[in-house]
Amino acid sequence: MASQLPVKLHLDSTHVPAVLDLEGTVPCDILLQVRRGGDLTRSMNILTDGSLFDIPYAFSKGLLRLIDLGSKEQVDLGFVGTSLKPTANPRIITLPPRTSRLRLFEHDLVIPLRLNAHIKPALVPDHEYRVELGTLELGIKWWNYGDDVDLELRASNSSLPPSEPAKLVAMKSAHRDFAVVNSLPKPPSISISMSLSSSILHRSKSPPTTLRVVITNKGDRTITLKSSGHQVFIRPSSEDTPDNHRITSINPSPSIDNLSITKISTSEEFIAKPTNRATSLTLGSGGNPRRGLTTLEPEIPLTHEFVLLENAEAIVQRMGDDDEFRLRLRPFGVWWFAGTFDDIFDDQKTIKKLPGPCLPLVLQSDDELQFRLED
Repeated sequence: MASQLPVKLHLDSTHVPAVLDLEGTVPCDILLQVRRGGDLTRSMNILTDGSLFDIPYAFSKGLLRLIDLGSKEQVDLGFVGTSLKPTANPRIITLPPRTSRLRLFEHDLVIPLRLNAHIKPALVPDHEYRVELGTLELGIKWWNYGDDVDLELRASNSSLPPSEPAKLVAMKSAHRDFAVVNSLPKPPSISISMSLSSSILHRSKSPPTTLRVVITNKGDRTITLKSSGHQVFIRPSSEDTPDNHRITSINPSPSIDNLSITKISTSEEFIAKPTNRATSLTLGSGGNPRRGLTTLEPEIPLTHEFVLLENAEAIVQRMGDDDEFRLRLRPFGVWWFAGTFDDIFDDQKTIKKLPGPCLPLVLQSDDELQFRLED
């Protein structure tokens, strides 16, 4: 019996939450991520034809399975194989040698499953699905170590060298869940304007310089925004979004890192970009949040007024006198819903999941304000 060489496989999504819209507005997909085993000092060559790495074949033959999470039943994907065109040449993939250990999110090979291209006819809007390995068998018929650049030509001539004796298998099973919608609603339109009461900021705060921010819902429907806490809009998995209090937050006050202040002469930034942790420094005083939601009615402005850098003495101390500074609003996305707070919660005090999914509504302003610092 041939020995086995385990390969570590993982299924991940290109976007979080994993939502596939059939219109293709967001290019959400599931990725097959591979970490090789064996002799890491040499290149590993794999013939993909008729294997898990041949994605249409894998779907049609059950090496990859699609499960409807509502019915718990496997979806028949036999039709995928009927639409396949013969490959002109057998495909060889090469996994390069590795001299160091991979970091957590690194892989030797990443293969997109291309769900919208391969299995779209089987997907039903408003259903949730799971893609999973159907077996630990990878179906790989040939592989070897080496740096032969003519392997694909040799494969097409059926003159490949002997395969390594070990059988490549998955170390363990893998799966990834995703939801399907027909389309995603377009984010509503809002405007954000900013102004300063003076172009001079006094270190003494006397008189104080006030920043005025006016946020207006330009649509014809009331909208509710998640202005504080963890954001649940659709975004690429590689992008973090901070949990800071957005500029639309009423209670608590917006985080100071919604703003960017740079010295005009050098472009030096004085307010650090936020991380994915909520910041404790706000633009003004505030109380306890009410689930972090803000409702904007059509054409009724939400107006914030803050003393500029009121709670940021450490930032002010770094700023030189007589320098010119530029203030901008950093663009941040927020989850949104077309409706009121009551539409979301009805008679409930809490809900397990916010409505959605949705694309982010980006809070941004075209205004750039200039000021200088004086004693």
